[in-house]
Amino acid sequence: MDGIYNDILSEDEARQVTPIMQDLLETVGHAENTEEISSVLSDKFRTYLPDKSEEEISGYVRTITDTLQSNSDRLASLDAAKQHGTSREAWFADSTMKVASQYGVDRTLSYYAKLSETIQQSNEQMYNVIMTNSGSVNMNPNLDGLMAEQHHVQSFNMDAAAKGSNLRAEIVSHDGEAYTKNGVDIVIRDVKKNKIVKRYQAKYYKDSNATELALKHGDYRGQQALVPKDQLEEITSNGRKATDVISCDNIKSEPLSKTEAKQMQESAQKGEIQQVSFDDYKMKDLAKGVGKQAVSAAMMGAAITTGFVIAEKVVKGEEITADEIIETAVITGADAGVKAAVSGSLVIASEKGMLSVIPKGTPAEFAATVAFIAVENAKVLVKVANGEMSATAGLSRMMDVTFSAV
Repeated sequence: MDGIYNDILSEDEARQVTPIMQDLLETVGHAENTEEISSVLSDKFRTYLPDKSEEEISGYVRTITDTLQSNSDRLASLDAAKQHGTSREAWFADSTMKVASQYGVDRTLSYYAKLSETIQQSNEQMYNVIMTNSGSVNMNPNLDGLMAEQHHVQSFNMDAAAKGSNLRAEIVSHDGEAYTKNGVDIVIRDVKKNKIVKRYQAKYYKDSNATELALKHGDYRGQQALVPKDQLEEITSNGRKATDVISCDNIKSEPLSKTEAKQMQESAQKGEIQQVSFDDYKMKDLAKGVGKQAVSAAMMGAAITTGFVIAEKVVKGEEITADEIIETAVITGADAGVKAAVSGSLVIASEKGMLSVIPKGTPAEFAATVAFIAVENAKVLVKVANGEMSATAGLSRMMDVTFSAV
C-alpha cells in the first residue's frame, strides 16, 4: 500500500484538515440522532463553506446521513447472509443487482449486457468452428487446433469484458479463408481506436518437436508463437520465444494443453458442444467491472486509503483533543456522530481544495464511505487490542466491513 499510495497526501494537507476534523468531532461527534446530527452538521457547513447555498448544504447533509445508514444496512445484510451460510461473493452478486436497480441502472446494465453479448458471440464462434456449412459436425482430425484458437479468443474476450477493457481478440480471416500460409491466426485489437496491438501464430501439434518444426518452416515475423501449455517449457528451453496465452495489459486468455484441446475435439465430434456462461467469469473481475461503471476504481481506492493516511499523519505529533469522543464511539458503538463528523470534515476539506486526492466536486458518498470504513474498522482493532477478538477474526471482520461498503 505504501508503494502504491506513497504520495497521495502531503503532511501540509493533513495539517490543514486536522483543525476542521477536530472541530467537527467536538461538535457533531456529540450528536446522538439523525435530527441532531443534521442540524449541527448543517451549521458547520455554513461556517466553513459560506458560498454554498442552503440547497447544496442540505444535499451534503442528506447524502452523508443516507450513505452512512445504507452502509450500516449493507453490513447488517452481509452479516445476516453469512449466518445463513451465504458467502461474501454470493451476497455481493445479489447486492450488486439490487443496487443496480436503484443507482446507475443504464450504465451497470449496459456492462452486464456486454458480458452477455460476449458469451453469446463466444458460443456462436465456437459453434461455427465445430460445424460445417452443411450443418454437420466437422470431423477434421485437426479440429483441436482450430478449437484451441477459438478457446484463446473467447477466454481473452471474456476477461476483457469483465474488466471493462476495450481490447478484443479475433481470429483473422483472409479473403473468406480463415487460414493461409504464414498468415496471422489471432490478433488483439483496441476496438475503440480500431488498432491492432498484437499478432499471434498458433501451433497446436502432437508434441513439442512437431510444434517447433512447424514454427521453423514458416515466416512468422511480427507474430508471437502461441503453443500448448504442456509444450511451452520444452519449446522455450530451446531458445524459441513462445507463450501459452494471448495477453495485453492485464487481460489474458486461459492456457490450454494439447490434451485438453483433443478432449474438446472429441467431445464436439460426439455432439457434446460445451458452452461458456456467466459461471466462467471471475467474481473479482465482475466486482471491479461493476465498480468502474459507477466511479473511477482508482479514485475509490485512493479515497479510502486517504482516510487512513490522514489519521496516521494527524496523530503524529498532533494532540487530538477529541480523543475521548472517539474512544467512546469505538468502544460503545455510539458512533453515528463521529462518522458524520469525519464525513463532513472530508467533504469540507475537499470543497476547500485541501485534498488533491479527493478534488473539489467529488461526491459526498466517498467521504461518508471512507468515514464508515475507518470508524467500523477502528472498532474492530480495539477488540483485537483488548483480546476480545483474534487477529485472524479481526482481519476477517475488517474484510466484511470494507467489502460491504465498497
